[in-house]
Amino acid sequence: KVLGILKAQPGFVDEVVLINDVEADHVLAISFWKTRHDADKYAREHYAEVNELIKHTVHSTPKVHTCAVETSTMHNVARGKAA
Repeated sequence: KVLGILKAQPGFVDEVVLINDVEADHVLAISFWKTRHDADKYAREHYAEVNELIKHTVHSTPKVHTCAVETSTMHNVARGKAA
């Protein structure tokens, strides 16, 4: 359901979810957006809805950080592969 919400947003590019091999309750979700404006609009208009959907699966309040992509070869990473 969360991925459906993300995919419906203008400027959404991709979502990567990393789960720690040793501590499965440590999760890092990274979303990629075409522009900062697109990411900010999602944060204002839909982030609360997504938080509501995942609140039963998290132990603490998710932290949001904004970063710029310097370089990427993400198209080479497959599901289930160690990073």
